[in-house]
Amino acid sequence: MSGTLYGTTQFGGVFGNGTVYKISTSGAEIAVYSFAGGGDGANPYAGLTNVAGTLYGTTDFGGASGSGAVYKIVCKITVCTDSVLHSFAGGSDGAHPSAELINVAGTLYGTTEEGGTGNNGTIYKIATSGAETVLYSFAGGTDGADPAFGCLINLRGTLYGMTYAGGTSNDGTIYKVTTSGVHTVLYSFAGGIDGANPYTGLTNVNGTLFGTTYQGGTGGFGTIFALANKSFPEFVLYSFKGRAAGDGAYPLAGLTNVGGTLYGTTEEGGDAAWGTVFALSLGGADAERIIGHAPPVLARGSRDQSSFVLPPLTIAELHGQDQNSVVSPLQRSFDRIRRRTKLR
Repeated sequence: MSGTLYGTTQFGGVFGNGTVYKISTSGAEIAVYSFAGGGDGANPYAGLTNVAGTLYGTTDFGGASGSGAVYKIVCKITVCTDSVLHSFAGGSDGAHPSAELINVAGTLYGTTEEGGTGNNGTIYKIATSGAETVLYSFAGGTDGADPAFGCLINLRGTLYGMTYAGGTSNDGTIYKVTTSGVHTVLYSFAGGIDGANPYTGLTNVNGTLFGTTYQGGTGGFGTIFALANKSFPEFVLYSFKGRAAGDGAYPLAGLTNVGGTLYGTTEEGGDAAWGTVFALSLGGADAERIIGHAPPVLARGSRDQSSFVLPPLTIAELHGQDQNSVVSPLQRSFDRIRRRTKLR
């Protein structure tokens, strides 16, 4: 797969239920699989995970019970075949696996947005042979609820993630979970200046975790935050100011680290109110710079639903983070969470 990029579309394809596609670095693209929308799954929201040349992914819907599936794609020369590893049954098994899978020593880990014993989402593991196990069911109280679309990250054998709701104020949590299923809440968002409702995953930079909240902050337009690696205090690096202040609003996607600068997107704000692309320097620079705005033509179509995908880079330890050191923001949709929770 060297030199070829693989990804998914949530809709489109032969049956309108999404595709797996490949694209060369020169721009030649082809759909290698179209989801039929039945037992094979439908509407893949997340990206793909490569394990020894086989691609693994999730569909939000479809599968034997309509509650989503984990699948694998095997490509040989010009032919790609799809196989369903597990169909989520709903109920205690989980439902709607919207997040990307993570590979830890050959076993895949992920989350479902719904299902589990309290219908507040699950954390699960699945072998490449297809054997699936629920590691943790969110109760929906202080332990969190709705792990949403954020991919888990692996930090020295422990997995870290966030929930959109739940926690002490029902504004979301940051948690860790062992590969055996021991779950611990590291931080509960209070819903004020510390942020509220994280919708995506975390980014690890030398043991410090960075992320975004969709709401909260000083203006209620969302935040960029850091979670230190000692005793896990959370602190806000930047609060978005919204379009009226020439800034972005409501960051939905994750952050990408490139050489000590974090890049991301917001759903709204910017010149045309359709979102922006922002950069946050971790070196302590105070100046804010706009990188790009979503054009109205793009906005009338389907907004980007993912974070940037770039090669992982190693950067130096962080020094002197400043709460005003940002750069502004583009983005994504999420109707089901909006219906189920108290979103604006």
